[in-house]
Amino acid sequence: MKTIILIILILSFKCFKETNNSIMPCALKWDPLLKIKVYTEADRMPEYPGGNQAFNLFFLKNYHLSSEKDFQGTLKLEFVIDVKGNLIGERILNKENATISVAEKEALRVLRKMPRWRPGICKSKTIPVKVSFPIHF
Repeated sequence: MKTIILIILILSFKCFKETNNSIMPCALKWDPLLKIKVYTEADRMPEYPGGNQAFNLFFLKNYHLSSEKDFQGTLKLEFVIDVKGNLIGERILNKENATISVAEKEALRVLRKMPRWRPGICKSKTIPVKVSFPIHF
């Protein structure tokens, strides 16, 4: 089961960008949960310590459910990496807290355990960046 989750994490990790070499300006957006402006694009996107593979291994090692019946189709995780590299505002996209499943609660628990990330940068300044990450089961 863990092998399947690892493969799915690796395949779905394409949502993260290590760098953004395009000439597009950094995109700024209001986050209604945190009530702050956050970026959705950056010159350098946030990076988990050790990169994508380390993120996948951390998630796989820490994600535990009591049975397979707790799994659902897709979890779309969303969070912000602040200017210090802290993960804040973790949520399941388009879900109210009262309606999240056991699998979603476990994914949020794992996110809350993560160490600091390398923060995003725009025009040589650290910025808060919103990150989306789907997990397919």
